[in-house]
Amino acid sequence: MLIIFNQINSFYLFFIIFLNLFNLIIGSGQLRFQLTTFNSSEEFRIELCANEFHLRESSSKSEWGKDCKFGRAEVFVRGNGTFDDRQQSTSSKTASISLPFTHFWRQSFTLELRLWHDNELLLQKTERIFPLPVGHGWRSIYSNFNLKNKRRKLEILFGVDCLENFYGSGCDVYCKLNDLEIILDRIECDNESGVKKCKKGWKGLNCEQKILLNTKMEGNNQSNCYCINGGKCVDNKCVCPVGYWGNNCEKCIPNSKCKGFCRQRPGECSCPEGKEGSFVKKI
Repeated sequence: MLIIFNQINSFYLFFIIFLNLFNLIIGSGQLRFQLTTFNSSEEFRIELCANEFHLRESSSKSEWGKDCKFGRAEVFVRGNGTFDDRQQSTSSKTASISLPFTHFWRQSFTLELRLWHDNELLLQKTERIFPLPVGHGWRSIYSNFNLKNKRRKLEILFGVDCLENFYGSGCDVYCKLNDLEIILDRIECDNESGVKKCKKGWKGLNCEQKILLNTKMEGNNQSNCYCINGGKCVDNKCVCPVGYWGNNCEKCIPNSKCKGFCRQRPGECSCPEGKEGSFVKKI
């Protein structure tokens, strides 16, 4: 009985670990915030908490910011309209901050914002944002607040993007080219779906076939020729100039005495490995 109980506990522990690992890799993106309007010369502290879309309000100060699924930040706002993130090892003053997340993006979220000045809470605001598609530019929120009997205005822009190598509406599709695909430069990741596809001018299962481009018009008929090295398209075929041959005139003809091959220009003679000489001979 004890053995069965231990097995159940082990399975349960494994299941919990699996769910947590799955949750970590299910998506990867970032929420971006940019301060655009802040008409005050004093220093303030802003707390941001980005969570899943919900209708519940934080009922108390202690409850605020307990669950920030898409990230949280505490930044200081200076009179020149910049954020100062003091939680980082080096203080970076910038007009924008990012909150990376590792969850599936459902095109909506709840933003909780608090504004402090000298430990006094001036503003607590909850915004429910829907929809907010990936990569669709900036949205904005703004609020007015009072400080020293003066009306102030705070406006923040926000948007969402997938991190590098992640795609899709939920930033949940991972796509990264391997070294060979990068070298051949024939395949790319679709910007929206993240699915690997052939670049323009290539086709086939592995994008190994070059598409013959339409380069000549005869009346209403297009001639499917892609001729290089001075070749001309005649009846859908390339007619090559002297010194070149091949379907696209891409190959050069070596010297008539050459027992090797032509590499770049007509009349030249290149030797394969193990041979040398003007017209190629064995070593």
